[in-house]
Amino acid sequence: MRLARSHSLSLALVLSSSLALGTALDAQCMHSEVQSVFPPVFGQPTGSFGIRVALDATTMAIASGYGIEMRERIGDAWTPSGLLTDSGAKSAAALALDGDVLVVGLPDAVNPSLPAGAALVYERSGGTWSLATTLHAGDAQFAEGFGAAVDVSGARILIGAASAGQISGAAWVFERNGGVWSQTAKLPPVAPDIGFATAVALDGDRALVTAPFAPFGSAQGGALVYELAGTQWLPTGVLLPPSPQVAQKIGRSCALDGTRAVLGSNGTTGGEVYELQSGSWSHAASLPLPIGGGTSAAVAISGARVLIGTSQRDAFVYTHAGGAWSAPEQLLLLGHAPTLLMLPGAAVALDGDNAAVGTPNILYPGLVYAHSVGGAGCPRLLGLPQTVAVSNQPAAQYWQLEAGSAHANRVYLMLGSLSGTAPGITLDGQLLPLVPDAYTTYTLTAPNSPPLVDTLGVLDANGSALARFQVPAGSTALAGISGHHAYVVLDLAAGVVALTSNAVGVAFKL
Repeated sequence: MRLARSHSLSLALVLSSSLALGTALDAQCMHSEVQSVFPPVFGQPTGSFGIRVALDATTMAIASGYGIEMRERIGDAWTPSGLLTDSGAKSAAALALDGDVLVVGLPDAVNPSLPAGAALVYERSGGTWSLATTLHAGDAQFAEGFGAAVDVSGARILIGAASAGQISGAAWVFERNGGVWSQTAKLPPVAPDIGFATAVALDGDRALVTAPFAPFGSAQGGALVYELAGTQWLPTGVLLPPSPQVAQKIGRSCALDGTRAVLGSNGTTGGEVYELQSGSWSHAASLPLPIGGGTSAAVAISGARVLIGTSQRDAFVYTHAGGAWSAPEQLLLLGHAPTLLMLPGAAVALDGDNAAVGTPNILYPGLVYAHSVGGAGCPRLLGLPQTVAVSNQPAAQYWQLEAGSAHANRVYLMLGSLSGTAPGITLDGQLLPLVPDAYTTYTLTAPNSPPLVDTLGVLDANGSALARFQVPAGSTALAGISGHHAYVVLDLAAGVVALTSNAVGVAFKL
């Protein structure tokens, strides 16, 4: 809903007094600092970009229909560092990354004349990724799907194949010794037809293998934990559904970090958390999805955080603190712009405060969102694209505002600056990460005026809104200019700024 110009001017007077009284303050609220990753110029953009993602420290791997794109985080930007296009890399079904080792699962690969599956192992040396070897099951069988699930931890790789042994399933362990990767163990199924090894996870000497169709005929799900004892992998824990239900399929995805494991579910909970305490594994918590949130498509875990990507274009973070898990916190994904039609949630990765969500698409190029999840609870803003080409065609940066339902039906106002974000100013105790300048004055006094579209309005029942910076065709004078935008939420009854968002950048180029 748009507001009348007379109303917006009165709001400008209120904010002007706040701006005049504002004082410099270092940034404190850094939630959802998003770097949107687009398909690179050295590949043909396809809708499968982001179908799988892997993340470790400052390295990200992204699967697409034209290969595995590698990115490195330099400062706040994820910069392309290479494209892996070896045979099979264009059809990755699974990715795993740890340090200088990347594993790509290819369940439909020929081995060498039998379609039994394979896994590519890449190693990084001197900043360059190269194919080290191709792994196959030592007892390969027709269409067993070897490589449908993979994980890597140090010099050890775990590979799952739920269709092995005529759909009984199995998992294989490979280790690197003297620079050579070789199979060292096979984990056989505990029962037939239970989807054994549909998903696998590995952390040091501990492995997690799921069975989402167990017991046969009911598909309630579950998983087994294995520990390496000497040279043998022994089952040391059974993870069962806390409240078994038919077709719940707990274990359709999984993740493992130390003494904590999470299993994805087909039910109303996005994931089930299990913990190892006093030598025994037990169910610790159910992580519910919001109503209408769909089911979990993928899960990731890092320390006290769990990330769940859903079937309904969403991704949620859960944090463990004070002995309990938090309510789901939705990551900001720009999924509503009609020209994008993204489908987020199909792939997730998490490492410390860094999260990645892949958003593949059938009709349009996919995106990968890289989030910083260390500042839960701050107001959020996402702007796409971050670089806008000015030419003889119109263009725009789209903004998605997510203030939260606590601010439903309140007035919002987008503000801008061409002078940076630090130190920012305070408005009624809220940090606005913009340095005031002449452009700030324009966005304050002339909202909803070209090139600003819907920059002043009312948040919906979820505390959300869409706005944009619309660049007319032929605006080449903007080339070389960069700026930032952030929004404020106003409590008109109290006459104060109730909320300020993070800032998002935009750069204009020819």
